[in-house]
Amino acid sequence: MSLSQSPKESHELDNSENQLESPAILSEMSNHAPEGEKSLSAVKDNQTFISESGRRSFDSQTPPNVFDATSLWSKAWWLRLGGYAALAVGSFVIFLYFTFPFAILKETLVAAVSEQMRAAGLEMRINIGSLRPNWVTGVVMQNVTITNLRDSDAQLKFEDVSTRFRLLPLFLGRAGFSLEIRQGKGSFVASVSLPISGLLQGAPKLSEGDFVFKNFAIDGFVAQGLGFLKGSSNPTMGLILPLISVTTAGGNLNGRMNLDGSELTVPERLNGKVELDVKGMFLHIADNVWQIPRQEFSSAHIDASIDAGAIVIGPSTRFVAPDLDVGLGGRLTPARGGALDAALKLKLSMRRRIQQNIGNLVPAVLKCLQPLRENALPDGGKEMVLEAKLNGPIVSMVCDQS
Repeated sequence: MSLSQSPKESHELDNSENQLESPAILSEMSNHAPEGEKSLSAVKDNQTFISESGRRSFDSQTPPNVFDATSLWSKAWWLRLGGYAALAVGSFVIFLYFTFPFAILKETLVAAVSEQMRAAGLEMRINIGSLRPNWVTGVVMQNVTITNLRDSDAQLKFEDVSTRFRLLPLFLGRAGFSLEIRQGKGSFVASVSLPISGLLQGAPKLSEGDFVFKNFAIDGFVAQGLGFLKGSSNPTMGLILPLISVTTAGGNLNGRMNLDGSELTVPERLNGKVELDVKGMFLHIADNVWQIPRQEFSSAHIDASIDAGAIVIGPSTRFVAPDLDVGLGGRLTPARGGALDAALKLKLSMRRRIQQNIGNLVPAVLKCLQPLRENALPDGGKEMVLEAKLNGPIVSMVCDQS
């Protein structure tokens, strides 16, 4: 607006300019404009269309997803944290492996086991060659030797004894332990679990146990048992002590034993099942006076169950050799002091040399007064059969005379 224009004139001029800029008027003016002006107008319209199209196209695009980068960063962070944790655990295990005082642990373990053996009345000495870790929760003992102090020749030797604390039973509220003993080509594997509540209260109770024998040599265990019999103060053992001192026996044990104490409240009252076979079982009495040939057993089977802590021997339990046949059944009941009271049925058949030399000795040891039954064998020999009921403590059981 110029200085010479009045307000009314200025207002009319602004309205005319706005009208000229409206799309309808511009279009009309372009129709009546010269060709050059029409071309310039078309270029401007095209630029306006391109500008508007670009703006609409940009507005319709999805903005960048900033959360994808955050998500990737979060995954990388967790992976990095897991890597650090694994590195820390691995470093701790390596550090523990090279710095843990296993020599001190070995001596402590030997002292503790020896003390437990003495408390149980077992005069035995244990020696461990070496001790090393077994994963993170266990140890492996190599060249383990257990010697009977009453008989230095009676030894138990194990190549490897490994024990480990199992973590999975913890989710069930139990403490699980496993034990594996390797002896030559044979092995013994035990797996037991105990309620944690009982351990915390100082009254551990076996919840369940599984024991598997595979070609496990029992020669050393028999030697240990015979060694303790040699030192027995029982007067009746004096009759067969000369025989025991020259006797060896053994074989390879195969089978399984299961124990279940989950339904019981008294630790000593367990239930279970025992099914064992002794392959290659033998009995040898190395004495020129007795002249009893070595007995190779064709069958040595143990069938038993555990009923509320008592051992029930099944009727299929039998040991068969050329000159000896032993059938056993009945019940062994726990007594005070860890002893067992026997109520057994014995069927004993002795043939040929065994019948001739010790046929009358066995009834005397068992104090059996009833007469023995004798049968003639096809080869001209004799068979002596003893059928009796045995009662009393297992180490001194005698025939029931009733």
